[in-house]
Amino acid sequence: MVSLKVIGIDRNLISPEAFNQKLLAKAWFNANIIIWFTIFVYPLFTILDFIYAGTIWQVFFVLRVFVALVLYAFHEFAVKTRRPPYGIMHLGLVL
Repeated sequence: MVSLKVIGIDRNLISPEAFNQKLLAKAWFNANIIIWFTIFVYPLFTILDFIYAGTIWQVFFVLRVFVALVLYAFHEFAVKTRRPPYGIMHLGLVL
């Protein structure tokens, strides 16, 4: 059995419903960190595109901004529909 004391949850002291609720809250917290980091930092890689792909860096910039906007749209959809953040978190890592 895996100990979850690292994230501040002791499975033996709380009910399974409360455990799942705390685990989902922690998952949303971590997903938000990954998503917002990706949304703000991913377009900054355009600086490297400007240096190494000087002639077509604008295309890469538009593509990076588009991907950031799509990721934001998926994040907002997941928040509004109260879906688990696991899929959107993996999407943020893959993109």
